[in-house]
Amino acid sequence: MQHLWWSLQHFLKLKFGAGWVVDVEMKRPSLELQLDIKAGADCLTRASNSSWWEWSDGSHLFFWHWPVGFCDATQDGIKMWVHGNSPH
Repeated sequence: MQHLWWSLQHFLKLKFGAGWVVDVEMKRPSLELQLDIKAGADCLTRASNSSWWEWSDGSHLFFWHWPVGFCDATQDGIKMWVHGNSPH
């Protein structure tokens, strides 16, 4: 868990600059920063409530581990498309 928390902080620092913590403490974060923090907190919460064998609390992709062009899509979710008949 500690590595996940550290890697999320590193991602936020790269994306918003070193002052992102000050923005949060001063209660003036941008909407984008708020969304990233909310999604990151959801990821960390679900991971900490899971065991080695199962995701008891569900899961959320660790979006900050994805390539830059995919971070927003993996954070917000991707609409699934099925071509043809759905499997039975």
